[in-house]
Amino acid sequence: MARIQELLNIPEGVIETAEEEAVLGLLRTTEMLHQHARRTLFCDGLSQAQFNIMLILEHESEQGVSQKAISERLITSKGNTSQHIAHLEARKLIRRSAAPEDRRRNTVVLTAKGRRAVTELEPRYREQVAEVFRGLSKSELAGLIKSVDKLRLTLMAARERWELGACG
Repeated sequence: MARIQELLNIPEGVIETAEEEAVLGLLRTTEMLHQHARRTLFCDGLSQAQFNIMLILEHESEQGVSQKAISERLITSKGNTSQHIAHLEARKLIRRSAAPEDRRRNTVVLTAKGRRAVTELEPRYREQVAEVFRGLSKSELAGLIKSVDKLRLTLMAARERWELGACG
């Protein structure tokens, strides 16, 4: 099995710790997952974030979801939520409207066209996710999930500390 140092043709001694190797490995693997998804699943012009928005809407109430709630649940960057929603709206996959109780709040729902798109894409998505992890045993996958959860909790705990001292 190729280690990240060999895979990226990094000279000996550049990566000094196992932690550095783990970070590079995670980042490279994440990028490979994104590339795979763009080439195979999202070849019809949807981005991962846009597909995530559609999944959120598909599995929520028929009354829709607030744009703020969508932003909080996105796996990808929250900063572009409005752009992603505008793109989906332009393709008539979703409909956005002001909430009757608070006109400052937008409610987003899937259109019939959007539901058909999710019905078509979701099985392909699930199949490809299963394929990506086919090389791991159930216990290896459980260990990966546990390790990633632990890493995420560590990052969340450190985030505030880093932001206080970031960039001067």
